Amino acid sequence: MNSGDFGGGVDWIFSATVVEKIKFRDQNHEFNAIGIDVGEKNIGLASGNSRFSMAFPLMVLPNNPDVYLRIFTEAYQKTAQVLVIGLPRNSDGQETKQSQVVRNFAKKLQKTINDSTAIVLDDSGESGAAEVELQITFQDESLTSVIAEKHLRDQKNFTEKMLRDGTLDMEAATIILEDFLNNHRQGTGR
Repeated sequence: MNSGDFGGGVDWIFSATVVEKIKFRDQNHEFNAIGIDVGEKNIGLASGNSRFSMAFPLMVLPNNPDVYLRIFTEAYQKTAQVLVIGLPRNSDGQETKQSQVVRNFAKKLQKTINDSTAIVLDDSGESGAAEVELQITFQDESLTSVIAEKHLRDQKNFTEKMLRDGTLDMEAATIILEDFLNNHRQGTGR
């Protein structure tokens, strides 16, 4: 696994099948992405495309040992080239204890991708070895949970249950991914 700074303070971890970095610096290169909000109990996922800089809530998964393969499978099925993981920081922009939890999560996810002789089921139920080109990157997730909760509370169909059933996690993942896609479109590469 190679890791490094790609500029602008963005950390990159590359899978065994490396995608050339320049592709994602080029605003004209279209790609699909999965946003990930790592929580203690739940992992929120969102999907999006760089062409439109829009993201949509995808699903919530329980944070258990199976989650890495589930995320890999979802990325494969959505033909994602980038996994964007929200990285917590404090109000001073410094990493927190939760940042290390997220970085450890990313390492375990990276291992699943690198061991991607992982079996993936397609829509027909057929399985086969997957050769997937994926990048994992981090996106500052400062205040995303606060913003996500405000978005939910502003909805007409809001219920308090949405704050506990994973809806909040999906909304946070959507904000994380939209931030990444907007930064990409603006050429900041973050």
